[in-house]
Amino acid sequence: MGLNHPRLILLMHGAGDRYVNDEHLVKEFDLTLISGRKVTHDFKQKGLITDQTSRIIGYPKFDVFEAIRKKMAYPFQNQRPFALYNPHYKRNLNSSPVFMKALVKVFNTAHTYNLVVAPHIKQFHKNFAIKKYWLERLHSTKTLVDTGSPAMLDMTYTSQAALYIGDVSSQIYEFMAIPRPCIFLNPQKIKWQDNPNFRHWTMGDVIEDIDALKPAIEQAQARHHLYRPIQEKLFQETFGYPLLGESRRAAEAIVDFMTKIK
Repeated sequence: MGLNHPRLILLMHGAGDRYVNDEHLVKEFDLTLISGRKVTHDFKQKGLITDQTSRIIGYPKFDVFEAIRKKMAYPFQNQRPFALYNPHYKRNLNSSPVFMKALVKVFNTAHTYNLVVAPHIKQFHKNFAIKKYWLERLHSTKTLVDTGSPAMLDMTYTSQAALYIGDVSSQIYEFMAIPRPCIFLNPQKIKWQDNPNFRHWTMGDVIEDIDALKPAIEQAQARHHLYRPIQEKLFQETFGYPLLGESRRAAEAIVDFMTKIK
């Protein structure tokens, strides 16, 4: 392309707790823009960044959080609040093969919440073999199944849901912009305690068996006070900045970095 030693700038995707298998490539970038103290600490310990090659800017997606939150693109006719089920695509961590049908059954017979099923978008990639038509058969007046709309990605669901149910998706941290009850599903019975890859599982009840699902949903609001302090703490560690202004901070960091290059 005729470029001679271009500067490489990385804007991080997501802000979850898990190790990602291409993480080692971070050290190849001249500047890495990071969401907050948590990722900065982890990357420094791994030798991937230094103070000179990184800037903490927050999470640019949050600049549209309030606007998205006010948009109700998928209302339910019964006007009840909805729970969001957001399973990840990783086969060894994905809760949907065990819990999906049970969840839909619980919400179709309950009276408190509707349910939005919005899996990680990669679940629909060919290699992961989840079939859209199979999921869409679960759709009902109380269950909305999203298999590919912009709402899966633009915070429509994470900003509006009254309850989050998931496993290891980093969207839990988008949901925590407003602390609310959450439940984590662990059908593989992973020994997650004290594992930094599962920090977010300290923010709500962790369920291993289908029989515990309905009671956990019914008690989620009443038990939220037990988890709110850790939710606020982990959100601050993950992002740290005020909810707005991340895009401007990112732009300023890039301009500052480029103007100092000799």
